[in-house]
Amino acid sequence: MGELAGVSGLDVARAAADRGAGRPVLWAPTLDAAERAFAQRLSEGDVLVTIGAGDVFKVGEALVDDGEET
Repeated sequence: MGELAGVSGLDVARAAADRGAGRPVLWAPTLDAAERAFAQRLSEGDVLVTIGAGDVFKVGEALVDDGEET
């Protein structure tokens, strides 16, 4: 076990919020929850940075797909 064993995504979000100088930091426990949370808060021109493991990139892809014009 390394020194970061047991650190959760929520722990990381809390640390980011503590150091974020008032910038919003959101944490979501699932991809579905993240997509719902971010879709309601993002506006054109906003930048979304996702941090995680595995398929976390799918949040950004889903938001882009939802916003594409046909």
